[in-house]
Order: sequence, then structure tokens, then C-alpha cells
Amino acid sequence: MSPPVPPREPHMTHSTTRPTRTTVYQYAVIKSQLPDAVIEEMRRAHDCHNALVEIEHRHEQRIADAYAAHPDIASALKRLEDATAAVEAAEKAAAAERQAKRSQKVATETAEAVKAARAHRKEAAARVKELKRRLRNSPEVKPLLREADAQRRAEIKRTYATFTNGGLFWASYNEALSNFQAAVKRVQSDRRDGRPAGLRFRRWDGSGTIAVQLQRASGDRVTIAWSMTRRPAAGTGGGEPERPPVPVTLDGQGDVKTALTVKDTPSGLAYTAEIFNRGTESAHVAWTADLRKALEYADYNGDVTVTGSGGATAIFDAQAGTLHWEGELAGGDPYRSPQVLAAPTGKWRNVARILPASVLGDEERVTVHRGRKRSWDGIIEMRIGSGAYRNPDAYAIDTAEDWLRQEGAALIAERSGSEVVARHARLLLLTLAQQADETRLKGKNYMGTSRAKITKQIGLTAEELDAAAKVLVRLEKVSDLGDRWLLNGVTHQQLVRLPVVIHRPIPEDADVSMLLLTRQRVGATWKAFVSVVANVPAPEPRTEGPLAALHLGWRKLSDGAIRAGVVVGVPTTPGGDPDLKSWLRVHETWAEIVVPDDWQKSWAHYDSLRSIRDRNIEQLRAWLLERFTEHPWLREVLDPEGTLRQWRSPGRFAALALSMYHRPEGSERRVPTPSPDVPGADSQVWEKVARHLEEWRYQDKHLWTWEAHGRRKLVARRKSAYRQIAAWLTHETALVAVDEWSVRDVSRKPRAEDGDDPQMRAARVNRQFASPGLLRQFVRNAAEARGVTVTAPKLTGPAVHHACGGRLDADERVAGIMVWCPSCSRMVDQDVTTARRLAEAAKTSAG
Repeated sequence: MSPPVPPREPHMTHSTTRPTRTTVYQYAVIKSQLPDAVIEEMRRAHDCHNALVEIEHRHEQRIADAYAAHPDIASALKRLEDATAAVEAAEKAAAAERQAKRSQKVATETAEAVKAARAHRKEAAARVKELKRRLRNSPEVKPLLREADAQRRAEIKRTYATFTNGGLFWASYNEALSNFQAAVKRVQSDRRDGRPAGLRFRRWDGSGTIAVQLQRASGDRVTIAWSMTRRPAAGTGGGEPERPPVPVTLDGQGDVKTALTVKDTPSGLAYTAEIFNRGTESAHVAWTADLRKALEYADYNGDVTVTGSGGATAIFDAQAGTLHWEGELAGGDPYRSPQVLAAPTGKWRNVARILPASVLGDEERVTVHRGRKRSWDGIIEMRIGSGAYRNPDAYAIDTAEDWLRQEGAALIAERSGSEVVARHARLLLLTLAQQADETRLKGKNYMGTSRAKITKQIGLTAEELDAAAKVLVRLEKVSDLGDRWLLNGVTHQQLVRLPVVIHRPIPEDADVSMLLLTRQRVGATWKAFVSVVANVPAPEPRTEGPLAALHLGWRKLSDGAIRAGVVVGVPTTPGGDPDLKSWLRVHETWAEIVVPDDWQKSWAHYDSLRSIRDRNIEQLRAWLLERFTEHPWLREVLDPEGTLRQWRSPGRFAALALSMYHRPEGSERRVPTPSPDVPGADSQVWEKVARHLEEWRYQDKHLWTWEAHGRRKLVARRKSAYRQIAAWLTHETALVAVDEWSVRDVSRKPRAEDGDDPQMRAARVNRQFASPGLLRQFVRNAAEARGVTVTAPKLTGPAVHHACGGRLDADERVAGIMVWCPSCSRMVDQDVTTARRLAEAAKTSAG
């Protein structure tokens, strides 16, 4: 009797009358300065991620305990534990031998012992895996697994209320949850492939990402459900039963989409199809599912149901083997186009706005970028924080009055330009605070105060209120939500305004679905940017044009450049940036993509800066240890735990340097702190150590920033070149063939006990410089944007010469680019011949 088939994930297929592709438009935040409220929101999102990781760790432990409840699995786990301990002991002995010899090489007996221990552990792990697969449905294990899954779902569900009540905006929570779920899938995939993987907690360093989602209601929706019973003879000889494909066709005007989900049932298959109108206008839709392939394995049960709008039933045609539905679907909300998001009034006005320079007034444009008006500058407004009260016991009116007495009145007068506007701004602020307190005392959620209510209560004109509100918005005391004003600080909710460089306009027919604000550390500085995620109409598939093939690699050329890829089938000469000529070399019938030698030398220069930093740390550590020996009281104060000898992070030394300096009140200069009150303390020694540390910190910060920004610019230069090359490659072609092999799998670093060939070690460095996976992704993106088809044909068998079929020697292929072909008695470029074989395979598969 074969073991029970584990449940499979539901299979889903999509079809649409308006194909779209997702595009991300990234805009830098000017000066990368973010309000404190944004940093707080990022910290909440960071804490949310760590809470989800903690839940996953507990879940993995419960799963392990559930399997260990079975005696057979428990016994196998004990053997695996002993085998793991033996591997650790063997590796520890090998490490000690390498340290004693000061070499990466170990004795043959030691290497064989490590390999034998690992082989034994591998067998024990395979045994555990097999027992888990066979016994997971046993009475001892299955209930515990179900209970663990239920606990995990319940714990994750509770995190939503925990963090939104703590101030996290629901869209940022969804983004954190989505990233967590993607990380869990990556870990599971790596573990299935035998690679070590696990989720880790993240240390808060000030970086992070928050999001806003622009929810758009689609039009009418129809759900069609039916089932089929699998025949007893259907199956695959004890393996997984057949799940035949069900092609779906969708005819109609407008923007209509359908999704078909297939699930396994005890007796067969259950199908659920959803049809919905994503457009803004009503659409007549004809939907047809082709069941002919499915009817070869299963019988239609005649239980089709149609729910939702449309007013029609589904008809099964037994002779044609199809299921058909036809009806009318009403439209939904307007598309989230740039014009809609820039409008002062609109559905998403209080969530996000994208304001390019063309819609900003002269006064606003001057404040965006250092007093200058530039045609590509703009403003993006984003909602952050939930509606939860920051401090339910505090009164907003008291906070507003205190702020006005301390500094607010002077700031308002400075920004207003006239005493009348300043007086109106103070009145508006106090009125909004009073309204916020009244709302809180009534036990309601504070979402702001409407313009109409404020106008009626204050008695000012709309123009006077708008002028006063602009002052408070610039001071970040009030958020303008279109039909109402929100007093910032009462709840976590706030609408932040970010000056950005909108260098690339969003198409008018784009549908924006999400905005992501990301903050990253670059050296000692920060970089922030907004990613606008939009769906744009996909181009028509290109049917006319040549076929091109791209073979990826990272071979070193004689002139020092690294060959990242070889292209055949595109004879045109590229234009664009003159710098591209150093990255793309076009020959008569083929071209090669290279990483120039000067780029590598620049990278090596930044490696040298890192080496200087490392040497400086070593010298600083030695100098401090000498001072500790001369003055023991210094060790008691600066290194009470005696761990400074093991410090490796520059950040620990920088924190020590900062702790020895302070800025006296009323002074703009930082000076050493007074010497500590301990026996034997000497103020001159203390000041000397403080100044030495500060000099090192200043120099290290300079080198760190130089290195980080330099590497960032080099990576950007490579990305720009690869994007231009991808555009050149897909400009006229209709079909592009690329390698599909995993770059990560072929470039994994071997263990020290297994030995590391110097040539392979150098090849890994070249692979990092060439970044072939990045080049392949840019080619796919460019092809999608132009309607070009991308295929990944598999080349089976040994490497051969494309022209004559002669087999190429494997050792020669490792040694160099040019390989001797014994059949035609000439040297051939193995990368070029592989690219031509890719082109031939793609041409054959395309017919």
C-alpha cells in the first residue's frame, strides 16, 4: 500500500482582457531627511517583523516537538543529534589543525574524518526526513501538527491588533507580513534543496520600509463553482493524481479579469472561477472553460453554481466539453492615475498624493529644493500611523497652548508673512485641538475635523482658513486631508510631505496601487527613496523581429575585463551613453558584455580604503591596551568587562569615542567630558585618550563614507550599463533566449576541509563583479516592457561546437575561453558557441 498523498497547494490560473505589467518608479527624497514620525513608524514595522519571526521560531519548535512525539522519529532524531555532535567535533579538530599550521590545508586523515562524519550525518538526516514524510499522518503526529498550525495562525492574527493599536498603519503591517511570508517560503525552499536556512531577528539600525496601499473597489464580481469526480483508474501509478489543466477564455471589452482555482477533494477536484470587472465602465463578458482534458480523467458532477452579479447561469455543453457563462458586469472606482492622485479632491486624498512640479505653485516649488525651482522636483504625500491615540490621558488643547508659549507663536509669525495670517493660524490650531479633545472624550476615533465645521465655528472665509492651514502644514502641526484637517500628535495618524526628485514621469494610463518609503544607511549618512508601484498596460506581443541569445558567465579576458555575457543575433551597433562602449563590445556577428577593468580597479580602490580602516582599528586597539596597562583605572572605566581585545566592530569604538565627549550648554563645540571620579584618575590622561579616540572616529567616519558612497556609485554605474544593454538587446528582437541555470548554485563556496581551487576562488570574485543574475533580470524586464518573448532552452549533453558538433574538452573549457575543436581542427570561443547553441535550441522549440 502506497503512503497517502500529501495535500497539494491550490493551483491558480489567470486571464484578462486588459493585460498589464507591474512597474516600479523610484524617486529619491531630497536630502533624505525624514520626519521623526516616519522613523517611529519604521521602528514599529521593524518590531512587527521581529514579532513575526519569534512566532515562527515557536512554531518550528512545536513542529519539532510534534514529530518527536513518535518513538521512531525520536530515535532517529537522537541518532542525528549524535551525528551532528561528531561533525562538530571533527570540524573543531580540523580548525585547530589549520590554526596550528597557519594554513587552510589539513592532513588527509583529518579531511577524511570530517567527510565521513558529514556523510554519516547526511544519512541520519535523510532517515529523519523519510520518517517524517511517512509518519506525519500517524495518530501520534497529525493532531499535534494541526494544533501547531492553528496556534501559528492565531498568533499571527493577534499581531494585527497589537501593532495597529500601537500606532502602525495597516498598510505597513501588511507589507511587513508579506515580506515575512516571502522569507518563510525562501527558507522552506532552501531547506528542501538541502541548504541551511532560517529566519533571523533584525537589529534596529534606523533603516526600514513603510507602505501605503491605495484600495480601489472593482466593479461587479461573479463566482462560478463546480466539481468533478475522479475515475478509479485515473492517476499516475501511486503518485500524485492527475490535475489536468482547464484553459479559460475571456471575451469582452474593457478591463475584465478572471482567476480559476483548482483544489483537491477526497473524491476528485473542486473548481472556483472568479470574474470581475476592474474597469470603470460596464462590460459585457463571455467566459468559457475548456473541460475536455479534465473529462478524460474525471466526470462532471453537474453542480455548477453562479453567485454574484450578472444575472445569468453557467451552461455545460457535454458535446463540446465546455462550461460557458455570459453576462453584464458594472464598473468600479476610477483608476488611480497620476492625474487623480494629484487632484486636491479625490478618494485617495488622505492616503497618498503625487505632486509633480507642474501642479505645484511657485511658493511651494521654492521650498522643495534649497530655494531653487527645478522642473523635476515634486512632493509626495503619504499617510503614516494608525488612528490609535498616542496618549489617551493627555489633552490636545494643553499641548497646543504649551507649544505656542514656548516656540510656536514665533515660528507661526515667521512663516505667515503677516500678523493677520498668524492670528488666524493660532486660532485654527487651538480650535482643532479643542475639537480633538471633544472627540476623544466622546469615546470616538479622531479622524480630523471637517472644513465646513471649522468654517462655521471660527467664522473665517475659506481663503483665510486655507492661508492659515498652509502655515500649520509647513510646520507639520496639521495634515491637510482635503475635506478636513487633522491635528498631528493626537493620534499616530499623519500625512507627511516628502520633497522628491520626480525625474521619470508616471504614464497617464498607469494605475498606482502602492507607495513604499525606504530608508537605507550608506556609510555614515542616510538615503531615502519612494517606490511607486503601478500597473501599466502591457504592450502587444512582438511577432516580427530577429531571435537573439544571451549566454551568461564571468570569465576574465586578457585585457583585465570580465566577460558577463555573449550575445548572438543582434548585429546593430548600440547608441546611448558613450560609457556604454566600454561595457559592450560589438563584433561582426556577435557581441560581448564586459565589466571594464577600470571599474574593477575602482572597486579595488575602495577595498584598500576598507583595509586602511581595518589597520587603523588594529592600531587603535593596541594603543588603548597600552594605555590600560599604564593606567589601570582607564580599564575599569572604559573596559570593565575586559572584552576590548575582542572588539572588531568600528561602531563599538565609535560609541566609546562619543561617550567621552559632550557639548556644554550654550556652546556649539564638543569637548571631552570631565575625568571620572575614580582612584588614580588623571584629567590629562583622560583628555589625551578622548582626543585620540575622537581623531580616529573622525578619520574612520570619513573613510567609511568615502568607501560606502563610492561602492554605491559603482553599483549604480553597472546597473545603468546593464539597463541600456538590455534595452539595446530587446529593441528589435521578437524572441530572446537566455541561460536559466542558478548562479548561486554554481558559485557556492566549498568548505575549508574540501579544499578550494585558486582558479575557482578567483572565479567567484569575478562572478560578484559580473553579477550575471542582475543582467538576466534586466533583460527580462526590458523584454516585458517591449512585448518581447523570453525563453530559457535547456542544453543537454556535453558541450559541443555548434558548427560541427565536435565535443569540447572539459579541462580546456575550465582553463580558458578558447578551446580546441578536434572535429574541425580550430580554436573556438566556447561562450560564443554556447550562445549559438542557445539560439538554435530556441529556434527549434519555437517551431
